[in-house]
Amino acid sequence: MRPSPRELCLILAAALGYFLAFPNPVAQLPILALATPACLFLLAAEAGGRARAVFFSFLGLLLGSSLALYWLAIPMHNFGGVPWLLAAFFVLLLGLIFGAHGSLFALLVRLFIRRLPFWPAVLGLAVAWGMLEHLRGWICTGFPWLSLSSAFAGWPVLAQGAAILGMYALSAFYALIALLLALFWKSRRGEDLAALFPAAGPRPLPGRRPLLALPLALLALAAIYGLTRLERDWSGQPDRPGPAGQENALLVTLVQGNTDQKQKWTADYRSQIIGNYLELSRRALTRAQKEHGRKPDLLLWPETAMPFAFQKSPYTAGPIRQLARESGVPLLFGTQGLEADLEKEPYPELSPIFDYVYNRVLLLDQLGRESGSYDKEHLVPFGEYLPPGLSIPFATEFLQGTGFTPGQPGPPPLKSGRAALGLLICYEVIFPELAQARVAAGANLLVSVSNDAWFGKSSAPLQHLQLAAMRCIEQGRYMARATNTGISAVIDPCGRVSGAGPLFEARARTEPVWPLREITIFHRGYDWISGALWVIPLSLMLWAALRRAAGRRGKPARS
Repeated sequence: MRPSPRELCLILAAALGYFLAFPNPVAQLPILALATPACLFLLAAEAGGRARAVFFSFLGLLLGSSLALYWLAIPMHNFGGVPWLLAAFFVLLLGLIFGAHGSLFALLVRLFIRRLPFWPAVLGLAVAWGMLEHLRGWICTGFPWLSLSSAFAGWPVLAQGAAILGMYALSAFYALIALLLALFWKSRRGEDLAALFPAAGPRPLPGRRPLLALPLALLALAAIYGLTRLERDWSGQPDRPGPAGQENALLVTLVQGNTDQKQKWTADYRSQIIGNYLELSRRALTRAQKEHGRKPDLLLWPETAMPFAFQKSPYTAGPIRQLARESGVPLLFGTQGLEADLEKEPYPELSPIFDYVYNRVLLLDQLGRESGSYDKEHLVPFGEYLPPGLSIPFATEFLQGTGFTPGQPGPPPLKSGRAALGLLICYEVIFPELAQARVAAGANLLVSVSNDAWFGKSSAPLQHLQLAAMRCIEQGRYMARATNTGISAVIDPCGRVSGAGPLFEARARTEPVWPLREITIFHRGYDWISGALWVIPLSLMLWAALRRAAGRRGKPARS
């Protein structure tokens, strides 16, 4: 199918809007996220046939997502030895999931605008956008990256609605704004909206002024709420704002070891890696004592900072336990967890064979004793395990010679003093339901550990950081985030980042956080909001299907 010049412009605008709305090597302009649903709507609504609508909408999101996810080719080439051209092809394969989102949206556009009145059609399409993002967060183990609303984490004032709606429903809110602006653009060009909505009936369609005033009012409402929330004191002592709130703060020291990924799992470098983290930590703890007048409450190292089985290596683990004892500061760090199948190995302490390998975070108390652990429950396919029946040569490099076993879902928070720590390892921070579960279990502070060394100096770490910021807004919690090569930082309940440094630099920094108990509207209404994202579009689909069936039985059938 050869697109017309107008269709080609809409496809390119949808793709470039998606790329530029998220962190990228050029410039992030979150407001351009609105261009994607707007252009896809116009492509589908104006297409001469269903096939053109589906294909061109598919193409717009395929190109946009592939551009935004360009960094996925970097580990394939640098670590898997895949040629750049083939690596780009694999990125396009992932883009098919986003392209399918565009195609399903186009089908709903065709159905709704031809069978439903104006406002149910427009509102239903906006909510359907959020529903499709929710679906993408679940299908094929889930990949909710590049959610429309998460682009606005780059402009926190417009992201605060996530505290009420959550990421997916906030995407529906911004999709509504985008659709209204697209309709205003059509009406301004003098194009007949009545022909676009043949089922609108005798009621007059909105004029140009309402089609512009309403989206601008919604944007203003989002900005006003955002400004109000950003002005709030999050110290945990609303009656004592400012410096007095520091008394209630917990101090967390974030250590970024900057370990070379190609050397990380090599036994020859193990002592060097351990020594590096010990030295960075000791210097940071000394500096924190001088700057804050007291020692930190928690020392945080990244995902698999210690690339060995800590609990099975007492000699190697000795200096790490000693650090916690000497400093009197609890230490939370990533390591390997090894467990034997007791049915196969009734005496695992006598056997060198371990059946289960976990991506584990371990907590040592101030005496160097193990006081809790968390095993990553949502693993990355091809990065931490191979799906059954698949064998891909270059994936073995990512697995570092082994595959991980998922941990038990719904773990309780790890307790350390006043902090109840809700753990999210790496990729887990992109899933709203996991952060929801941590807070529901009693977490008053979110903790994320990660290793983005695979992706080099690309946009991936900043995209990852902004998705983490969405979890903080949704749940109204601070997050302490330590990564191997960056970006390590503290994120407040408004998604604002502090203490961040450059990528690929060994550093350690101590930042205050506040353990909070307040529950957001989104957290309270999580099930209702998630249900509405599905019930509203599916109900409208049924209504539209019934109207279509009724039309086929009578003369006024419309196609």
